Amino acid sequence: MEYKDFSVEAYIPQKDILDVRILLAINFISSVFLFAASTILTITIFCISFTVMFLFKMKKTALKYTVAFFICQILSGIVPHIFTTEKFHGFIALIGFICFMIAKTLPLFMIAHVITKKVNSGVLVCALRKLGLHKGFVLALTVALRFIGTARHEIAVIKDCMKMRGIDVTLKRFFKNPQLVIEYLLVPLLFRSLKISDEMTAAALVKGVEYGGKKTSLVDVRITAFDAIFFLVSVLLMVLCFLYGKTFEKMLYENISRLFGFAFSQGVCA
Repeated sequence: MEYKDFSVEAYIPQKDILDVRILLAINFISSVFLFAASTILTITIFCISFTVMFLFKMKKTALKYTVAFFICQILSGIVPHIFTTEKFHGFIALIGFICFMIAKTLPLFMIAHVITKKVNSGVLVCALRKLGLHKGFVLALTVALRFIGTARHEIAVIKDCMKMRGIDVTLKRFFKNPQLVIEYLLVPLLFRSLKISDEMTAAALVKGVEYGGKKTSLVDVRITAFDAIFFLVSVLLMVLCFLYGKTFEKMLYENISRLFGFAFSQGVCA
């Protein structure tokens, strides 16, 4: 049997392509600009989030988000104008509003997805600690982000256990008896959460969370030139779209109308 030399470096997380602090800053600034009434701005923020996913090698997930984004964007703009029946006006307006909200918030969820899936918890804690944030806030945010993936895994395990006992917890059963399905999922999840919280507390104590001195880290957490350039370009694009998005949209719509008008006139003449 061949033995390999032990190396500590093999167990140390490597630096991510983008620093987690840059991701959090972009997400925060995007949330400020996102609800401006500009389609160009929304698409620009989505492109930034798509680029982040692409850099973290989440291409398939990014494509799924792209399809969902453009479907919601199209439905929010088309559905209320096509279906103008007074009888279902409120319901149609509600569908348009839901699609609008999904399209607006989807870029934020994309970057949050990257942080929860690709950023190591040790890297996240070290990066937030360097910002000078309170220890309690850093731990609470890290645990909250990490628990999202854990909760999904636990729900999948609970569903498999329910299937083995012949209990159906599908969406169809939920609409028939929502109280029972919630009980089957929520109660086991709460008990599992208590056990997980105990395990996480023990792990945090072992890692010296209560130590009051200066903490160091083996993880390379620093903002590089690429991080700074990406952040500045992203903010610049958002500011430009916020200031001149309406003007650009107007010019774009006018040119598209002229193009379709010219194509229609050529077709009639032919």
